[in-house]
Parts: sequence; C-alpha cells; structure tokens
Amino acid sequence: MTSLDPSFGSGSLVLVFLGVINCLHGYRAFRVSFSAAGFLGGWFLGWSLGEHLLPGAWWFIAGMAALGAVSFGLTAWSLYLLGVFVLTGGLGLMAGLVVFGGLGDLPALILAGILAAISGGLGLAFQKPLVIAGTSAFGALAIVLGTGYFVTGLAWPVYLENPDRIPDLLLSSPLILAATLTLGILGIARQSADTARERIA
Repeated sequence: MTSLDPSFGSGSLVLVFLGVINCLHGYRAFRVSFSAAGFLGGWFLGWSLGEHLLPGAWWFIAGMAALGAVSFGLTAWSLYLLGVFVLTGGLGLMAGLVVFGGLGDLPALILAGILAAISGGLGLAFQKPLVIAGTSAFGALAIVLGTGYFVTGLAWPVYLENPDRIPDLLLSSPLILAATLTLGILGIARQSADTARERIA
C-alpha cells in the first residue's frame, strides 16, 4: 500500500472520530473508546493475517478482520484496569523515547520502558488526571494522523503498526508536533472543566 491508497480513507475518518471523542470526552468514554481501539487494532491485525494466509481471498480476509475486531474489542472492554495501565504506560513510553532518543536505540528503549512502567503504575493510582492527560494526548495524535491522510497523504497505519516511529514523526515535523500539542492541551482543558462541573453539581 502507498500513502495515497484510497482504502485508508474510511479508516482515516474513523481515526479522526475516535480521536475527537478521546481528546474531548476521553475520561467519560474511556472504556468505550478503549474497546473501540481494540476493535480497530483487531481489524487491522485480522486483515493482515488473512492477507498473509490466503492472499486475494476477500471472504477469508474479511472474516479474519471481523473475527479479530470482535475478539480484541470484547477483550478490551473486559480489561478496563489493564486499559488504564496501557494508556498511561504508553504515554510514558512515547515521552521516554522522545526524551532519551539521543542516547541510542537500546538505552532509549530500556529507559523508556522503565518510564512506561512507572507511569502505568501511577495511572492506576491516580486514574482521573492521568486518564484525562492520556486520552487527550492520544486523541490529539489520532486526529492529526487521520487528518494528515487527507492533507498530505500520510500513511498513518504505518505508525499504528510501528508506534516506536511516532516520536520521530513528531520531532521531524514541527507542524504535526505543534498541532498535536495544541489539541492535547485543549483536550485536557475541556475534560478538566467538564469533570470540575460534575463535582460542583
């Protein structure tokens, strides 16, 4: 597939939609959005596996995609606390890869892994603020990646399949980094205001 493959179009719309929900309402909808992410990830995994096993057999490929989507979606729904750990740990991993990237691949990966474990543990202890921060950040990134397909032909599935390449994408494109940070900050502000109003009410 090339970056302009038209089959990315519908997936890009779904990615932007999920990104908006996560960025602006992530804390309220975390369990649903985590399940949706599992559904989408399972669909891609099942589709890739189906293409590998029986290339060209669309009925088999579609069946594998559906099976993967349902399996991963239901699993994600039932593992809420694991989702909190994965979300906040993933945020720590991305931050670690950005901060320690200059030390070389292996040291950066080790230190980022340690930071991911710490942030995942903190996510379980302080769920609300960290889930708000995590969903805002990942939602903002999803919006930028999905929109990037329509604006520049960005092949965002590459970054879903290889999340270790996301820091390089952010650091190599000031516009993408600025857009992600801006949307992330707006998402945190919106979600924090919503939860504050709920406490007052």
